[in-house]
Amino acid sequence: MVGLVSTNTADWPVFLAEAHGFFRQHGIAVQEVITGGPAQSADQLATGAVDLASDGTDSWIRAVAQHLPVTIVAPEFITDPYSLITVPSISSWNDLKGRKVILGTTTDVTAISFSAMARAHGLSQSDFTVITAGSTNARYAALQSGNVDAAMLTQPFDILAESQGMHVLATSKQYVPKWIFTTIGVNTSWARDHRSQIVAFLKALEQGIAYGYAHPDDAIAIMAKRSKVPTAEVKKAYDLDFTQWHAFSKTLSIPQDSLQTVVGAVVQQGTVRQAPASSALYDASYVRQANAG
Repeated sequence: MVGLVSTNTADWPVFLAEAHGFFRQHGIAVQEVITGGPAQSADQLATGAVDLASDGTDSWIRAVAQHLPVTIVAPEFITDPYSLITVPSISSWNDLKGRKVILGTTTDVTAISFSAMARAHGLSQSDFTVITAGSTNARYAALQSGNVDAAMLTQPFDILAESQGMHVLATSKQYVPKWIFTTIGVNTSWARDHRSQIVAFLKALEQGIAYGYAHPDDAIAIMAKRSKVPTAEVKKAYDLDFTQWHAFSKTLSIPQDSLQTVVGAVVQQGTVRQAPASSALYDASYVRQANAG
């Protein structure tokens, strides 16, 4: 079983691999579990409720630092994709100050990115009323309902919100240029006896990535169906993720400087006292075996 936080573009290659039978081609059956939030994904992986999971790299760093039985085996989405979207009446940071902002948690990548944006304008999280919801889908719903004034959203929901008259006040890539957004983690106890399944999963994931780059129209149609977001908005998300950002690594390679940026941000935030050892955080042997095959 594979844990996914929600249905968004970070997991696009998983959806493509499933839709085109790449997992079956490599002899594995994948059952998706929507966990609803980064902390839930880490918890479910650590307890063995799921075998692999997609989660924010910052979440895995905290989990490894807490000595939970998890480790990263591959990158998934290698760019910080978030946009700070505001209701139509708010068009500046002065307008937003003191208003309700919804983040994933007060410590995850949405919080790190939002804090970087706010600092650039002489502000901090304490200048806002912060509400939390673990998935982009839930944060989009809160923004659309008027329960919050701004939300940290990823594709395609940020693009959908903008098409509905909301404002893009800032984008994470402006303020956090180096980042590894989501990575694939495994339960280390389960992994000891299931290396071949992990390697097969990664091979299928690479096929999904390659297919996405080569077949934009079909990739857009599959994401539109999965996310229930109109095709026009998903096309804009595709242009960002695949064409401009190249957010999916065709060889599943993790830029080490970007990984260290995430580690440094988590440590600086104070939720982790000391960076976990690289050997505990990331095991590249699975990707090497997948690529060798």
